Formats: sequence, C-alpha cells, structure tokens
Amino acid sequence: MGLENVTFQALDSAQFALAKSAVPELVLVNPPRRGIGKALCDYLNTMAPDTIIYSSCNAQSLAQDLAHLTQYQPQRVQLFDMFPHTAHYEVLVLLTRK
Repeated sequence: MGLENVTFQALDSAQFALAKSAVPELVLVNPPRRGIGKALCDYLNTMAPDTIIYSSCNAQSLAQDLAHLTQYQPQRVQLFDMFPHTAHYEVLVLLTRK
C-alpha cells in the first residue's frame, strides 16, 4: 500500500491513555458495548489526533461518546448488518477534528 511509519497496537484504553507517546494521526476504537466513556473521550479531545474511527455495536453508548467527543465531527457513518436475522449490528463512524 505504500504506507510508511505505520504502527499498530492493540491496547487497553487505559494503557493507551497512559503511554505518553507522540500523538497519532489516526486512532481506531472498537470498545465493548459500554463504549469508551467520558474520561477517554476527554483524553482524545485533549490528545487531538486528526482522525478517529469509531466502531460500535451499541448505538446508545456510541451516541453518548459522540456527545463527549466535542472536538470532533462525524464525516461518515455506515451501518453493518453482520448478523442477519438478529438485533445485532455494527456502526462505523469516521470522525475528524473540528
């Protein structure tokens, strides 16, 4: 793909927040049903990556987290029905810094 200086890390959100590393251009979050919570939203607002991709299986916790991500605005939202004939779904949101 021609990408340079790309690293991937699978971390617990608390480990990520405490890592004290350089600010990434992109943060991808895929939290459990409870969402990422106000504390991590506040941290992301302060850390200020250019882009956040938020993958969620719970629209209610997603909406709560989006309300706390005050420095970001949704650019695109996509619903995925990955589990047909059930009530389960995934929502992917592309957020960019205001």
